[in-house]
Amino acid sequence: MGRPLRRIAEDCQRILVPVEESKSVGHGFFWLRAYWQMILNLQLPPSESSKKLEGGRFSRSSETLETPIQIGVMNFCSGELLLFFGDHEARTKRLMGEEKGKTFSELVKGYISGRIDTFHRGMAWFAMARRKGQRKYRAKALKIKKVIAKWAKAGDPNVQYYDRMLSAEEAALKKKYAMADHFYKEAIVLAARSGHLHHAALFSERFAEYQLEAYSDKDKNEYYTEQAIKYYAEWGAVGKAEELKKHLLTN
Repeated sequence: MGRPLRRIAEDCQRILVPVEESKSVGHGFFWLRAYWQMILNLQLPPSESSKKLEGGRFSRSSETLETPIQIGVMNFCSGELLLFFGDHEARTKRLMGEEKGKTFSELVKGYISGRIDTFHRGMAWFAMARRKGQRKYRAKALKIKKVIAKWAKAGDPNVQYYDRMLSAEEAALKKKYAMADHFYKEAIVLAARSGHLHHAALFSERFAEYQLEAYSDKDKNEYYTEQAIKYYAEWGAVGKAEELKKHLLTN
């Protein structure tokens, strides 16, 4: 939810170590181990290994997934790593393959993570729709945009800036640049003001990419990339922040 990653990791350790020592098992134990590993990986630089839900606290390759909750949680955590590390192609490939019909929001009902999962899937579909221009990505993206817009219209305060961000992505996809500029800026401000550092970072990064795509504006691309670096660093995704810094220096 935008809390500093280090604090979340500390909380996971504080809770799970005594649980492990007591030999307790269950969905909560599985869920927290997977989340802990995701949080640890998000602090690393983007790489093929850090994108995978593998490490000392949780190893996808050694887990036996027996229940819908386990499958949903594993898919959610795996998807978060791919989204924040910018591998939208791998994310959408999973959604069209092994995660088809098995996303977190489909398998685990009634949790706020389901809305986050839906929104993040929309982000990945829009990223690929803009990159590839293919109808299959566009259709998936616009379908999720309608779902989020319905939630926002119903008054859910947690998804208002989700709706602004997907409106920006939709406007950019349709080359309505003035509208896209407005919605991107509004989404970034709303995310930052509400303390959602991860989304302020992700939105700034997407807006930076858009500056090159729409306007070939290197100055604004650099400015919003620097904003993304600041938010990622504050969140604790120091590896991602350093990767973006290297990207700025080489361009």
